Amino acid sequence: PFYNMQFTPTVTLARGNHTWKVGYDWRQLRQREINEGFRGGAYAFDGTYTRASSTAVNQFGQGIAAFLLGLPLNGSFIEQRPQQDYTTISHGFFVHDDWRIGERLSVNLGVRYDLELGLTEAENRNTRGFDFTTPNPIQAQAQAQYAANPPAGVPLTATQFAVLGGYQYVDTATRAIWDADANNFQPRAGFTYTLTPTVIVRGGAGLFVSPFQINAVPGLGNPVNQLGYSRQTPVPVTSDNGLTFQANLTNPVPSGQLLEPNGSALGLRTNLGASIGTATASGIIPTDRTNPEYWRYSLGIEKQFAANWVVELSYLGQKGSHIPFVEQINFVP
Repeated sequence: PFYNMQFTPTVTLARGNHTWKVGYDWRQLRQREINEGFRGGAYAFDGTYTRASSTAVNQFGQGIAAFLLGLPLNGSFIEQRPQQDYTTISHGFFVHDDWRIGERLSVNLGVRYDLELGLTEAENRNTRGFDFTTPNPIQAQAQAQYAANPPAGVPLTATQFAVLGGYQYVDTATRAIWDADANNFQPRAGFTYTLTPTVIVRGGAGLFVSPFQINAVPGLGNPVNQLGYSRQTPVPVTSDNGLTFQANLTNPVPSGQLLEPNGSALGLRTNLGASIGTATASGIIPTDRTNPEYWRYSLGIEKQFAANWVVELSYLGQKGSHIPFVEQINFVP
C-alpha cells in the first residue's frame, strides 16, 4: 500500500491593489511491502531423473513422475526476502502577489521553494550509491592473479591494475539513500494587459521542479535496492547426476540450516562477481541527485468578436534540465 499525507495551510491577505498568498506544503509519501518470496521453495521438475534413455527427455508425464518421486531439479531453492518500508518527506514554501497596477495592467509575482528530503527505509535496508575510489578487499588477490597471467596487449603492471569500489549502504548516521537537492528556488511571473475593451494580452514564465518520490522510472533504475537482504538456499538434490540423491521435497535442506541474508555486513564485498545492473534493472542511483527543472512560458492574445464569440492565439513553451538518464559507467562486460 501507499500512504500519501499532505498538510497545506495557506493565508490570503488583500491590501489595496495587492492580494498576497503565503503558504506551506508538507508531504509524506510512504510505501510498505511484504513479499515473502519463495519462502516455501521454488522447485522445477522435468524428465532428467525419470527418463528411460538419454534421448527420451521431457516426454509427456516425466515431470509429473519426478514430482511424485519428490525429486526436483538442481537449481531449486528456498528464498528469504526482507520487508520494505520506504518514506520520503518534502517541504514547500511559497509567496505570491497579484498586483493590480491600473485599470489595464495586472501583474502576478511569486516564488516557491521545495526541499524533497532523500528517500529512507525504516530499518536502513537499502544501498546508497557506489564507492568508486576505495580499494576493494579483493584487490591484492586480483593483482596477484593479474601478475601471474597478464592478458596480452594490456599495458598495465599489476600495481596499476586497480580494483576499486563497491556498494555502499545507508546506516543510522546517514539514512537517506540520496542527499537532498537544496537549490530548488522557483520564481514565477505573469501579466495581463487590456489593449482595448475587447482585446487582452496575457503572458508569463515560471520555473518548476519535479520530485523523485519512490517509484522507479522505466529505464532509469530503481532506488529500492535491498541487495544483500535477500538470499537463496540451494536445494542439493544430487551431486552425481542422479546416481544418488541428497535432497527431496520431504527434506529439501538436509543440513537443516537456511542461509541467512548478509544484509550490509559484507560491505565492499557485496555482490562480487555479479552484475551491478542494467538500464532496465536496479543499477546505481547517485547520492548527489538534482531534481529535474522545467522552465515553462507562454504569451497569448484574446479577442472578443461578439457577446459569445472569443478567439485566442497563444504560444506555449517548456525547457527541461537535469533530466535523469542512464549512463553506462563501465563498458566492460
